[in-house]
Amino acid sequence: MLADIRYALRGIRRSPLFAASVAATIGLGLGILCSAFTVLDAWILRPVDLPDAQALYALSWDTTTVARHRFSLDDVEDLRSAAPNLAGVTAGQEATVMVNDVPMAGLLVTGNYFDVLGARPAMGRLLNHADAPAPGEHPVVVLSDAAWRVRYGADPAIVGKQITLGRERFDVVGVTPPGFGLPGQDGVAFWTPLTMSRAFLPSDPWADRSAASLFLVIRLGAGGTESRIRAWLDVWLHQRFPAASDSAPVAVRVESQATRIPLNPAGRTLLVLLTSVFSLVLLVACANVTNLLLARALGRQRELAVRLSLGATRWRVARQLTTESLALALPAAAVGLAMTIATGWALPQLIAATVPPGLTPLEPMMVPIEPNLRGLTLLCIAAVLSAVLVTLAPALRVTRANLVRASKGESALDTRRSRLRTGLVAMQIGACVLFIIGAMGLIDESRRLANPDPGLRYEHVSSVRIAPELRAAVASRLRADPAVERVAAAWRPPLVAPLRGIGFVASGTRIEQNAGFMVVSPEYFPLFDIRIVGGRNFTELEADENAPLVLVSEATARTFWPGLDPIGQTLDLVPPRARVSERRPAHTSVRVIGVVKDVVNGPLITGIDPTCVYFATGLRSPGELSVIVRGGTTVSGLKDSITEAVNAIQPDAPIQITALRDFVGFIAWAFQAFSATASILGIVGLVLAFSGTYAVVAFLVTQRTREFGIRMALGATVRQIVQAMLGETLRTASIGLAAGLGVSLALGRAFSRTIPIIPAFSAGPYAVGTTIVVAATIVAALLPSLRTARIDPSKALRVE
Repeated sequence: MLADIRYALRGIRRSPLFAASVAATIGLGLGILCSAFTVLDAWILRPVDLPDAQALYALSWDTTTVARHRFSLDDVEDLRSAAPNLAGVTAGQEATVMVNDVPMAGLLVTGNYFDVLGARPAMGRLLNHADAPAPGEHPVVVLSDAAWRVRYGADPAIVGKQITLGRERFDVVGVTPPGFGLPGQDGVAFWTPLTMSRAFLPSDPWADRSAASLFLVIRLGAGGTESRIRAWLDVWLHQRFPAASDSAPVAVRVESQATRIPLNPAGRTLLVLLTSVFSLVLLVACANVTNLLLARALGRQRELAVRLSLGATRWRVARQLTTESLALALPAAAVGLAMTIATGWALPQLIAATVPPGLTPLEPMMVPIEPNLRGLTLLCIAAVLSAVLVTLAPALRVTRANLVRASKGESALDTRRSRLRTGLVAMQIGACVLFIIGAMGLIDESRRLANPDPGLRYEHVSSVRIAPELRAAVASRLRADPAVERVAAAWRPPLVAPLRGIGFVASGTRIEQNAGFMVVSPEYFPLFDIRIVGGRNFTELEADENAPLVLVSEATARTFWPGLDPIGQTLDLVPPRARVSERRPAHTSVRVIGVVKDVVNGPLITGIDPTCVYFATGLRSPGELSVIVRGGTTVSGLKDSITEAVNAIQPDAPIQITALRDFVGFIAWAFQAFSATASILGIVGLVLAFSGTYAVVAFLVTQRTREFGIRMALGATVRQIVQAMLGETLRTASIGLAAGLGVSLALGRAFSRTIPIIPAFSAGPYAVGTTIVVAATIVAALLPSLRTARIDPSKALRVE
């Protein structure tokens, strides 16, 4: 083995350019794969920083109308005493307070919350049972590291000081370590005992012990497993909530809290797709290097034939070739590691610098991104496997060569037709097609999102979430504010999420089809300048009473009543065929009173709503609503007006204000990030495919010089030879193009189904991507083929 290593190092010294090319090509693939894995590991796979995080689970259940139904205090106490194999049960609820007119999110938790999680403080201490003796006692608080640094100036003497949260003064007893929190709790700024819930606006579980407002987290004990607790919870829920109850379970949720993003089926599918795409870059790089090694092995066939003739076994020669490639795995891994470190350093800074103004950078994206043991292990394994993979085919082919011909210096291998060589080039071209189409599709979507036309005005509009009991009074004050043009209400604002669907049966035509829906107040349409083209709007009384009336979009009217007048028609709501947990209107039948123009209520990227049915609601309606406000001035001025209106009714009441312009900007920014990543992969794939095709054609031209000389001596022209070479290359390219287009279509559908905000690409990106790859392939084949013009038949025919 030492002799093999010394020989490999001498070979590297003799051919430094070749060695550098191989190491750089493989290192590029390793760097892209490991950079992607490191980012995904930091954002998705890395466990939360808690002892034995795999034993932590969040419990909930779905009903026919509510997803992730919560627990009441009575439920928590009964479950704590009845559940088997549990080391701890803790519960809590969210709270939001205003600190200097800025919302601050927190959690009200049971006294054993930090004990169950196994957390340790960075400063002071954490909450314990003694901090929650009875409702209203012991106003203490634990701050997050981010809140301590940003809101309280990293005061080293913060422990022991008092701060105001909600309607109470709290003693700060500790600060959590950086990054502390369960999945989805990255923005939590403080923790207080649940017994202090009266100091905050959320519902007080102590005032109504049957109110289902608490999330629940458990830690499994000895002998406990996810399947066992799931089976037990299903039985417990059916016993506690019989089938006739509104809280009867239709599905049980036992969700791991071990990772920042739960790896549910959709998350796992997305992770596999992303990993496969980035792994494909490494495979393309390996294919490129394999072609290089095939060409080099052909040049060394006389040397290897002599070694075989002197008694070396074929396995010995193959081992030598593998050792030579493994010697290049170390510099390739170094290149990959350098790219990974650079990506981890640059990505958070790039996100912070490019995220649109008005939106705080996402906390999960700001975590340290640096190679850990898993990343380094993947890098080493991928480097070794790549080195072995690129050597396997050349070694097998060379050791099977004709020794007699090779020892005479003649070609002992078939230089004209090679299925392996054809397959490698086709794979590179197919992968390049995939990358280019993805880049073109995302760039096309980014360009469209940069200049959106949703059909509704959203520039000076903000969505406001406040406590239901304050909603009507705040809206009344806002209507009287001269800086506010209009105020409306909706179950959710437009442009932020896909429309939910309901099955409808139309009167008259009896057409049955799913259609998207919105639940809005009458002011929604004039606020967004959505024109009513037929019929009328809801009245305020009809909205407050949630009357069984609807407006439909023009596209919906054409779908259900083609050629008919939709005004006065009815729509029967189809009961869900499967048990669902999404909120939907309670009506069974509704009457159409108006038709509005087609606009975008769902995400901008999905375009004009294919269908939309508008149900009525009012600001006084119960349940969760968003107050939508249009201002006549800037968004910041509108925010001041909203804050003043809320403070005039209840000072420091929690409020969340989101400008629709900022949200749309964030979606556009996300697509720009996707398109930039895809463009980088496309450029890398194009370079590798170009260089691979060029190298193969150049190799064939060199090896077939004598053949071309004979053909030219017999009357063939340079043009005919070049056309023949182009024809062979394009036949190979057609295989890769077909495979690349097929995989692109399949992955496009998979991504659009997994990620609702990503639409299926139009035909344009496929046409452009195919054109670019075909043009690059022709150029890559044409350049070396033109060397045939310099062939002198008399010299080519001379026997050396």
